[in-house]
Amino acid sequence: MADQNIDFDYAEQYQKAYLKAIASACHFMTKEGPGPDRGSIDFSICSNRVDYDINIGIDSEIQLQLKTTIVPKYNKDNTVLKYRLPSNNYRDLISKRKIPRYLVVMVLPAFKEQWIQEFHNGIFTAGCCYWVNLSKLPPLNNTEQSVTVDIPLS
Repeated sequence: MADQNIDFDYAEQYQKAYLKAIASACHFMTKEGPGPDRGSIDFSICSNRVDYDINIGIDSEIQLQLKTTIVPKYNKDNTVLKYRLPSNNYRDLISKRKIPRYLVVMVLPAFKEQWIQEFHNGIFTAGCCYWVNLSKLPPLNNTEQSVTVDIPLS
């Protein structure tokens, strides 16, 4: 049974820390989205590297809508995470943009005590993020409040 006392504001902070750790290990920078969240941007990952051999800056960015779940739903053969997304987020994420936007869903253990473990030689962080670009998906009709999005696990 899932922990009913999970505060998803803290789950979002955990997800941001997880993504910051991965991004920094890959030599990328991160920034939090504008508050309050009006355009489905919670987080961005940026690169502002310079290739000194050819003296060209390589600037790039992706914007992320972050979601967490402790009760994931999968398809029959466990190859797709099925996530119910509010329609306003879906509409923002399917819009064509100059800067790509992704939906990132983090699956966390049901009990918050399992999220992170400290050992004498480091820490273990539980959870896994799955992402998808929704820009090629069709628009919703105006009556739908949410839509189930398929996120490939590989």
